[in-house]
This record gives sequence, C-alpha cells and structure tokens, in this order.
Amino acid sequence: MQTHTDTPMQAFVMTSERHSFLQDVDFKWLMAGHGWWIDADRFHSDSSYAAHWLKLAEASDMPVLKKSAAQLQPQHRLH
Repeated sequence: MQTHTDTPMQAFVMTSERHSFLQDVDFKWLMAGHGWWIDADRFHSDSSYAAHWLKLAEASDMPVLKKSAAQLQPQHRLH
C-alpha cells in the first residue's frame, strides 16, 4: 500500500484553492437567491463580467452578499 503525504506548501495550496472555490460557490448561490445566475467560467475569464456582478452584489441590501463580493474582489484584482 502506498501512502501519500503532502508537503506543508502543497497542503497550503490545496487549502487555499478549496477556500477560493467555496467562496465562489457561496457567491454564486447568494446571487441565485436574488434571481441572478452567474456563468462561472465567464466570471473567471472575463474581468468586465466579474466586475459587473461584484458591483451589483455590493449594492445589495444583504450584508452576507456584500461580504461575499468583497472577499472575491482580490481574486479578480478588483478593488
């Protein structure tokens, strides 16, 4: 039987990637709750598209959606 052990750096990258993924999923579902459907592929490849949805989320009256958008902005280099 072969065992697999991650180095601390590999574990950090995987944890960071998972965290980023979960932030994306949270944002997408929060937006869907408003009736706004996000194309995840385009959200990650088109900065104008991402900026549009993040700004819309920031204008929401839902604090959790505003927080979610604020957490995603650095990933999309939008400040």
